[in-house]
Amino acid sequence: MPDKGLSIALGGLEEGVTPLEMAKAYRVFAGNGKVVDPYFISEIYDRNGELVGRANQTETEVISPQTAWYMTRMLESVVKEGTARSGNVETPLAGKTGTTTFPGVEGGTMDAWFVGYTPTV
Repeated sequence: MPDKGLSIALGGLEEGVTPLEMAKAYRVFAGNGKVVDPYFISEIYDRNGELVGRANQTETEVISPQTAWYMTRMLESVVKEGTARSGNVETPLAGKTGTTTFPGVEGGTMDAWFVGYTPTV
């Protein structure tokens, strides 16, 4: 079944975006407007315990801290009062929901997604 259009809810028009790309984008809001390339391995040590490699953690400001603050307040309202409120989360959390559907198609699928962040993660 073709998935044309399904990725719109996840921010991707036709090609879609990966969860890693979404995490990188939302990290800008959590990081006061600074973007950092995500990495899976932060450090590599040899068998003698010597550090042989470290992830590049360069930050670049792409939006103002004020804009990041406003975005966080809006995304917190999604969790408190909006489409993510049914999660009944008690801890501070900011995020956005997204869904994909293929209405009227037998065997069509529906996905529900959430991308978000907390002050400590």
